[in-house]
Amino acid sequence: MRTDTVWNEGAQQTCYRALLQATARPASVHQLSSGEQPAWMLVAATLLDGAVTLADPDHLLASEHWPFIGAQRGTAETANYILADGSRPPEFHPHLGTLDQPHLGATVLVMVAGLGDGPLVLECQGPGIPQHRDLRVLGLDPAWITLRNQWTRRFPMGVDLLLADDHHVAALPRTTRIVGGV
Repeated sequence: MRTDTVWNEGAQQTCYRALLQATARPASVHQLSSGEQPAWMLVAATLLDGAVTLADPDHLLASEHWPFIGAQRGTAETANYILADGSRPPEFHPHLGTLDQPHLGATVLVMVAGLGDGPLVLECQGPGIPQHRDLRVLGLDPAWITLRNQWTRRFPMGVDLLLADDHHVAALPRTTRIVGGV
């Protein structure tokens, strides 16, 4: 395995800056350069370390990547981070945090086929979005949006979604309202 792409500090710093921009401007699509690995792998390599737990219910992470990621394995119901295949409806209920500690809600990294293009149009509103912003997605089962809206209905509790394809990332924080795509 090559370690000069998603596993190097420079690529991860660039990814981190893109994630900050994506979170500050929800539903905006940001280009990531991850070499031979898909962008979702760069996002995982950037965010995860030995201090957090990761659930991989769809078995997307190859066994040889776990030592590099360093995260502790967890269940989808308790993990800090969840890696999931967006083409399938989620079959888990992530940790939503508590009223006293909403920051404990999970971050779900959802792998999709394409961002910025596709038949599913998510009309997003909320902080960081002037009026509204449409996010087009390819390869996202609409059940994700229905469940994500349920998971965030008791704000400040909820989950934050990161959508990633092979080259792009977009963020849908729990503060973002999605009114289309369901």
